[in-house]
Amino acid sequence: MLEINPRFYIGASGGMSTLDTGISNTTGTAKLDEDDSGFKFYGGVNLNKIFGLEAHYADFGERSLSGNPGDRFDFEGKTLQFKKSATITTEEASYGLAATAGYDVTRWFRPFAKFGGHRWNQEGEAVASTATISKSHDGIGMFFGAGVQSRIYKGLSIRAEFERFQFDDPEEIDFFSAGMNYQF
Repeated sequence: MLEINPRFYIGASGGMSTLDTGISNTTGTAKLDEDDSGFKFYGGVNLNKIFGLEAHYADFGERSLSGNPGDRFDFEGKTLQFKKSATITTEEASYGLAATAGYDVTRWFRPFAKFGGHRWNQEGEAVASTATISKSHDGIGMFFGAGVQSRIYKGLSIRAEFERFQFDDPEEIDFFSAGMNYQF
């Protein structure tokens, strides 16, 4: 039987996020950027040697599409065309809670996995020479992840992980990150 022996930790990570916007086949000078850097703050508790809980706040950065009059792109099965020079941007963020499972393979090395739910927010803006339109969109989704953690000194560890966050179907953000945490 696993004995309950809670150990709390806090940490921060930074990395690369990718969102498949569903936009394709850009023409002319149109430019699509679906990748950006992001960061995450997290804290949790290892309830015993295997299971725990972890909360997070993550900022996934910004995506953008820009173009000039006549440039085209495909979105949701339709070809759309820029009538004026414009830039469309979105920024995504998340906070959530996950159940975690991991095991110390050695004193210094611990693979882990997580599964949970998160509340997400997506801020969008379209800017042209004559107008700016802003829109906010939010919801609740699931996420999962896996990674490895290595203790480097007493309660201090480094961590590398992959996480996939579900936003609106079929939107998902993949987040590859590395960082440090401290267990007390």
